[in-house]
Parts: sequence; structure tokens; C-alpha cells
Amino acid sequence: MAKERPPDIPIDVLVVGDADRTTVYAAADRSQTRIGMPVNPVLACPRRWHTADDALIRQIKSSSTIDLTPSISPREHT
Repeated sequence: MAKERPPDIPIDVLVVGDADRTTVYAAADRSQTRIGMPVNPVLACPRRWHTADDALIRQIKSSSTIDLTPSISPREHT
């Protein structure tokens, strides 16, 4: 009996901040090729992230997430 392939459920990646759209989409394409699953990038400015009016942001905040924000030590700010 052959193993069934799981459905292609996309991985949604939210990028908050001032990111270059072309760079983000190119990284998503590379990731998609590497892991063999669809990668769906979403860009949001900080204002959009902090606004409760945006349905997508509310959905993201209420879902399971993994925060990949890099840690910055106080020394790196100077």
C-alpha cells in the first residue's frame, strides 16, 4: 500500500517592517523549492500589525505562530 502524500498546506510567513517585496518573495520561492511546500509571504508595516481593524492580522494573532524575531543585545544598539 502506497503512502498518501499530505495536502499542500501553505506555510504563511508574516514579515513586519520595512522589507523589500522582491527580496521577501525571492526568499519565499527559495524556501518553497527547498522544503517542497507552498510558502505564502505576507508583508505588513508596523502600523498594520498593531491595528486591531485588520482581519488578517487578527486571524494571525489568534493562530499558532512561531516568532523568528532576532534577539538584539543592548550593545548592538550603540
